[in-house]
Amino acid sequence: MSTIPVYIPKDRLQDYVVTPAPSAEQMDRYHVVQLEESLLENLGPDHVFDPEQSTFVTGVFRLANRQRAAIETALATALRAGMPYTLPDGNEDVIQTRPDEDEANLLGLAIEARDRRAAGDTDASMALRARSNTVYSLTPEQMIALTDAAKAFKQGLLAKSWQLKDAITAAEAAGDREAIQAVVWEASASAA
Repeated sequence: MSTIPVYIPKDRLQDYVVTPAPSAEQMDRYHVVQLEESLLENLGPDHVFDPEQSTFVTGVFRLANRQRAAIETALATALRAGMPYTLPDGNEDVIQTRPDEDEANLLGLAIEARDRRAAGDTDASMALRARSNTVYSLTPEQMIALTDAAKAFKQGLLAKSWQLKDAITAAEAAGDREAIQAVVWEASASAA
């Protein structure tokens, strides 16, 4: 097994079990520890300095949490971007799917459309304002198709985020830094 020198800041030394005990000179600022590379990732969430790379190395726990946060940010961004959709009149627009602003509106439109369809209503009198600020008039059937597509859009994004976060968790459990770093949210070609 190869070893790597790790510099642990003096004020963080108590967080680690270090043997042999550091000398007075080493305790002055840093303690240099020769560790097996496989143990480097298990030092915990703090950053440690790797002099061979002349950089600070992030612990696996912190790296995994950063990747999960990046996935959450990408999910929120995708939901804010909305769902590209071809309206019944052939126009391309974006249906807004922001969780705090639009989700309740879409749910209300879906319920109303189903109620109106059950009552036999087929008029194109349901209004929907898309991201372009254009108001479209839809029949209940068209509104149901649109809101079902928006629901599937969100469910697809959630499933993607769960799959990526599960991959991060598996890589974290294996202590695989490279696998954690490889887990990224790829924007779809259809994203607006």
